[in-house]
Amino acid sequence: MKKHISLLLVLIILFSMPTALATGNVKINSITATSTVGTVPFYDKFTGHVTGKVTSWAWKFHNIKSGATTYSTESGTAGHTFKKPGVYDVTLTVKGPGGSDTLTKKSFITAKTNQRLIANFAASPVSGKTPLKVHFTDKSTGIPTYWSWTFGDGGKTIAKNPTHIYKKAGSYTVSLTVKNYYLNSVKTVSKMITVK
Repeated sequence: MKKHISLLLVLIILFSMPTALATGNVKINSITATSTVGTVPFYDKFTGHVTGKVTSWAWKFHNIKSGATTYSTESGTAGHTFKKPGVYDVTLTVKGPGGSDTLTKKSFITAKTNQRLIANFAASPVSGKTPLKVHFTDKSTGIPTYWSWTFGDGGKTIAKNPTHIYKKAGSYTVSLTVKNYYLNSVKTVSKMITVK
C-alpha cells in the first residue's frame, strides 16, 4: 500500500512540473536592437531572443520606401550598417530540427540623414520663341526622394528632371518642392522663363 502511495505521489509531482519545450520546436520571442534611431551611416546590433534549438538564422533589413533589402546569416546577434536614410522593417527567420519561425518588426529602425535639404534647380533655355521647350535640372542637396514642379502656366510634374513646353508668350514663375523622409524645401524663381 505504501509503495502504491509513493508511486502515486511521484506521478503527481511529475505531471505538475512545467513541461519543457518539445525537442526541435523553435519560437522567436522578440527582436531587440541597440538603437532604433540613428544618422546614416550608422552601425546597429540586433538580438533574436529565441526558444528552442536553432540551426540556421536569416536576418532581413527592408527599406520601406525604396524597397532595398539586405540580408545577414549571423547567429543570435547580428550587426548591420544602415547606409541609406529611411524607415526599415527587420525580419528574423530561424530554423531548427523540428520546424521554423519568423518574426517581423515593422518600421523598427529609422535611419536619418545628416544633410540639410535645400531645393535648387537650373533651366535651359530660359527665354525664346513659342513654343519654347525648356529642360529643368534638379540641383537640390540633402538626398531628396520626391520632387514636385510647377511651371507657372498650369503645368506640373513629379519627375526629377523634367522637360516642359511653353506654348504661349509671357513670363513664367517656376517652383520646385523637394522632400525626403523627414524634411522638405521649396525654391521659387519669379519670372524665370520668358516666352516671346
